[in-house]
Amino acid sequence: MYYRSKEVQQRFNIGVAIVFIINLSLMVFVNLLFGVLSTIITLGIFLTKAGLEIDTESGKMRRYYQFFNYISGTWRKIPALDYVTVVRVMMTCKKYQASSAKYVQAESSDYRFRVNLVTKEERPSVIKVMTTDKNNAIEEALALGESLGLGVVDATTRDRKWIKQSV
Repeated sequence: MYYRSKEVQQRFNIGVAIVFIINLSLMVFVNLLFGVLSTIITLGIFLTKAGLEIDTESGKMRRYYQFFNYISGTWRKIPALDYVTVVRVMMTCKKYQASSAKYVQAESSDYRFRVNLVTKEERPSVIKVMTTDKNNAIEEALALGESLGLGVVDATTRDRKWIKQSV
């Protein structure tokens, strides 16, 4: 079987958008060639996607980067896996407000759900697959567990429970 994560990470963020605007201004006001080259590089970063592919038949996996139809990433052997887990993580963002104090941090947090592969090692490690909302995370974990023949654990609450036992 073959697994490819449904939700790929977009490489866009506000920093890339700001750099893109700066590149456009460089192109207009400083040097046309330099501005065009830096704008093309910024658009390349902006349009790049990243994800995880697992080929269960050959026993290999890779983190890939995709730019249009070009996919890049090195295949490596899948370590011995124990189970798939869905965990709840808090996404935090530090925001500073204007105040007489030097730094006042405003609370900003959001819960997301991460799908992980847990390895069968002396010191178990985790391979992060994706972060999304709860329903998509459970659906993706079940698909991943099915393709790899692993059990799926729901660790989104204090009471960890098996959604699907391994065969």
